Amino acid sequence: MRFVVVIVIYAPFVTLLVFSNSASRFAVKRYCFDLLLLLFLFGTPVWAQPIYLSCVIPPEKKSPEFHADFTLDETTGTVLFEFSGQILKEPALFTSDKVVWKFPFVGGTIRRTINRVTLEYTDETIGSYKTYTSKGTCQVMAASTDRKF
Repeated sequence: MRFVVVIVIYAPFVTLLVFSNSASRFAVKRYCFDLLLLLFLFGTPVWAQPIYLSCVIPPEKKSPEFHADFTLDETTGTVLFEFSGQILKEPALFTSDKVVWKFPFVGGTIRRTINRVTLEYTDETIGSYKTYTSKGTCQVMAASTDRKF
């Protein structure tokens, strides 16, 4: 007797199905159709476009104005940001009202937050001795109409 083994991996679930030969073709086709339908209805929206933001933190006592451009990609769960000639990509947490990610450095971490409702940008530097918070605002930027792709 032959058996068909199907292993389906979709985070955070792993499903192992074993079908006997008599009903295997129908069962595998039916299961795959149902799985694809569920992934389409409840999966991450692959049609979500990246969001481009330009954010500014005004100058403070000893700090100059800070400007950064961000590309928020909810589909991949990442933030790409450009500042001071550097380009960095970090994993991010996307919630209904904010996007949060951390940037580690020697001696601490910078936790960055963008409020999706008010477009407030927060930089929270968490060091071993003190925590320092800066706040600014962001603007949604349209993709350039001159680009070719």
